[in-house]
Amino acid sequence: MNEPSSENKPVRANHASSSKKKKIKAQKRRRKILLFSLLGVVLLAALLGLKITSSPKKSAAGEEAEGGSLHIETSIGQLRNEAYALKDNIKLVAEKLMQSDFDGADAAIKAVDGNVATLQENLDSPVWKMATLTPVVGSEVSSVKKLIDIVGNVSDSILKPLAATMRENPFSDIKSELGFNMAPVYPYIDFLVEAAPHLEEICAEMQTLDLDIVDKEGKVSSYTELLATLLDVYHQYEDYFPLIKSVLGADGDRFYMVTAQNSAEIRSTGGFPGAVGPLFIVDHIVLFGEFYTAYDTFQTNTPKSANITDQEFTLFTRALNRTHDTGYMPDFERVASIWAAGTEAKYEDFSDEPVKVDGIISLMPSIIQKFLAVLGEVELSDGFVLTGENATKILQHDIYFKYLGNPMVTDGVILSDQDWTETAKGTFELIKSHMSVDVIMQYLNIFQEGVADRTIMIWMADEQEQAIVREAGWSGALNFDPQKPEAGIFFNLNAPSKLGWFLNLDANITDTIPHDDGSTTYKIDLVLENTITKDDIKAASLYIVGGYEGAMASSLYLFAPAGGTIDNFVSSSGRQLVKTVYDDLELAYFYPFLYPGDRIEITYEVTTAPGVETPLRIVHTPTLQNYR
Repeated sequence: MNEPSSENKPVRANHASSSKKKKIKAQKRRRKILLFSLLGVVLLAALLGLKITSSPKKSAAGEEAEGGSLHIETSIGQLRNEAYALKDNIKLVAEKLMQSDFDGADAAIKAVDGNVATLQENLDSPVWKMATLTPVVGSEVSSVKKLIDIVGNVSDSILKPLAATMRENPFSDIKSELGFNMAPVYPYIDFLVEAAPHLEEICAEMQTLDLDIVDKEGKVSSYTELLATLLDVYHQYEDYFPLIKSVLGADGDRFYMVTAQNSAEIRSTGGFPGAVGPLFIVDHIVLFGEFYTAYDTFQTNTPKSANITDQEFTLFTRALNRTHDTGYMPDFERVASIWAAGTEAKYEDFSDEPVKVDGIISLMPSIIQKFLAVLGEVELSDGFVLTGENATKILQHDIYFKYLGNPMVTDGVILSDQDWTETAKGTFELIKSHMSVDVIMQYLNIFQEGVADRTIMIWMADEQEQAIVREAGWSGALNFDPQKPEAGIFFNLNAPSKLGWFLNLDANITDTIPHDDGSTTYKIDLVLENTITKDDIKAASLYIVGGYEGAMASSLYLFAPAGGTIDNFVSSSGRQLVKTVYDDLELAYFYPFLYPGDRIEITYEVTTAPGVETPLRIVHTPTLQNYR
């Protein structure tokens, strides 16, 4: 009998077989998709702040599937709901702590523990134990289980101790009738020290998770990297935590000076030290004293202990003979140490006991505006109202033109100083009256912005304490680390005036050229501009515009990065640079003369030391141009 041709072969059985195989494959795919969906939900819900935007849908085919499939889907639903609850409760813990609702925080932490226990119990069920045996997703299930264990560890070692610390040391206790109470702050430093080993363990465990499939967006990876970064920062300063407590008065009383550098009288470190006041820490209480002028606070003649060199007199003028004029030097560490010595010498004239200054804190007037943007407004007795929008303009421009304009008001200097004193007092009272977790975090943001642009700088008399400040980047010191290259740009007004308000200083890196030895050449464009107008000059007095009818007689200092060089300087003014070496740093300088409306365009190149991988950073004297 002849075999039937392929065209005439029956195909019914083959079609049924193929259909059945497709159905089985579809079920397997569906189960895998459901499993991956579960893993993704559990994973994302375990992280703070992440939103889950979709949930698994049950298909008609799923309702007809085998009991095992229904069991998986039921388990997925249960775990998904518990994961949602876990996410919500972790968020609730944070909210309650921020609100200082400690009973609510404790209840939320207990709920987190309950969520973790339920998830662990469900993941230990037979259906999920079976899933761990599958070669494709078994490691994923194990990693999710481990992630849930990590959340439990976070609850026990971080959330609970933090809640206890905050309950026992509420931020409201930082306020006192006289000033600020530092005693409640010390336990938070202790908490950081004690929490660090647990963070180390948690970070190490996070790095062992196998979540390549369900973590395609890299959320867990980025979270792990964040933990690692935080730990790196902690390890940089862990040896200094006891010193930080000491700086805050934990081991004895402290005496600091707070200096408001007047940017309208712009100088390399920021400006003339227009107002200086004492800050005491006595029995853990921070107290502010009255602010006075630099003439009343510093010894007039620069202390001999400063050892001003002939080179410094040549570079930064003979004005360095006066303590209040040493800000012409660009290294704040050096300047602040001289101010401290000048203060101690001044106190000797009317104190029976020697006075030791433990540190200097420098603030620019723009910091006041940032504080008022958080706290509210300060009304002065003469009618000025300072806010987070106008404080810098009032303090650095309006007050001068009101009292020291053309014509000058009788006792204008006294009246303008009075406004500065009232501003300091009013801002301090606002800071005292606003003390919460939210506000303190905003204070920290202001501090970080301030140290980044040199509107806040700190000097400590103790070398170990100053090492902390320097390493953190708060010192305003010249940079001597080749591996953290900086191009320094520092500007002085050499004649008395308030023309700093009208100065523009803009610097940008326009090109980079890498070299075979690992060094890099950076091309820098620098623009200096005097924006004062004829109307400004007409409204101003000699006290404001200086002796050159609004022209800026100035000096400009360009520092190479440590171990590097400066080359190829070109200025539209036609001036040439003088090159020298100052404190082992290559320095180039010249004396620009900016007439009203003048604009000087400068280009030059700096090259780093060999083998430097960190990008160059430009550091310059802060100006007021963003507040006009």
